[in-house]
Amino acid sequence: MAKNVLGFLVSGLLATAVIGLPHVAIAQDAPKADARVAAKPESANDTKPEAKAKRPLTAQQLKMKECGAKWKEEKETKGVKGLEAWNKFRSECMKS
Repeated sequence: MAKNVLGFLVSGLLATAVIGLPHVAIAQDAPKADARVAAKPESANDTKPEAKAKRPLTAQQLKMKECGAKWKEEKETKGVKGLEAWNKFRSECMKS
């Protein structure tokens, strides 16, 4: 009787494995990258860095860009460095 029950369990497990195996193989072969690309809405393309770069800089951003260039010169000529020196230089530069 034990052999019959054991044989029945083994055959059931084997049948389940044979039936479920193709489904597992199909699920693993599915391309994941295509699913991500297809899921993105078309408006997501508007948030690319190129789209943001086309927007004109604000006055404060332009001033910071100027101060950054001046800071580069200041570091080379005077040999200053560090966050404290930059903060002091920036506050003076932004006032003018």
